[in-house]
Amino acid sequence: MNRKYEQDRYVRVDKATERITSLKAVGFAPKVFDLIENIIPTYTIQPPAAFTSEHDFFKWYVYRRIASVGMLWNRNGGGWFGTLIPDKTTRQKIFDELVGEGVVTIIEVEGITENFYAKTVDMENSLGAESESKFVKFIAPLDNLIWDRDMVSKIFDFDYTWEVYVPSAKRKYGYYVLPVLYGNRFIARFEPEKNATHFCIRNWWWEQDVVVTDELNECIEDATEKFAAFLGKEQGVHESVYRTMS
Repeated sequence: MNRKYEQDRYVRVDKATERITSLKAVGFAPKVFDLIENIIPTYTIQPPAAFTSEHDFFKWYVYRRIASVGMLWNRNGGGWFGTLIPDKTTRQKIFDELVGEGVVTIIEVEGITENFYAKTVDMENSLGAESESKFVKFIAPLDNLIWDRDMVSKIFDFDYTWEVYVPSAKRKYGYYVLPVLYGNRFIARFEPEKNATHFCIRNWWWEQDVVVTDELNECIEDATEKFAAFLGKEQGVHESVYRTMS
């Protein structure tokens, strides 16, 4: 095992298994790495000791994918992370089995013909929880919530493409654009701008029919300040940010 110490941080790589994960990026320095089991609870990443059949593995995999995204449907897409189970018939049998066992619940959305599936325990916790005041969150382009772009488009009426690999002349928005979630709606997207000391925004695009209220402005201000702190920007949010949003 190799360790490289630098400013009370280290990079650690297990040469036997090469099981590493990114822990934190410090400014523009290389990322800091650590063994994945030191970052994520073991029970969330380890499958059962052994699967007795291919069906058992598929069943575990489908349940895990539902848990990862929060809710899924039986359509091929980013939520399934590749083509491990490309057969919709096989997936539907597993959905039905999980529903029959009571660990997965069917969700119907008005105006959409397909059923959606969520963990029953998540549904029970959500339905039993008191509603919180609205908040704004900046969603990373690879966040689990938006893995399945088609599902996001259907449910939220929000079309999103990560344009990192799109030639600049063909981009609709920008190189690295983040969706903005307010309560249960995507209200905007923005392109951050590189700055060593401040959190800056190059462009901000509101979605259609968004009504900007004092409450929304307060939530955005709170989110930008928290985001600047998360990024380690010592001088916080640049004064130009709010002008860009207007």
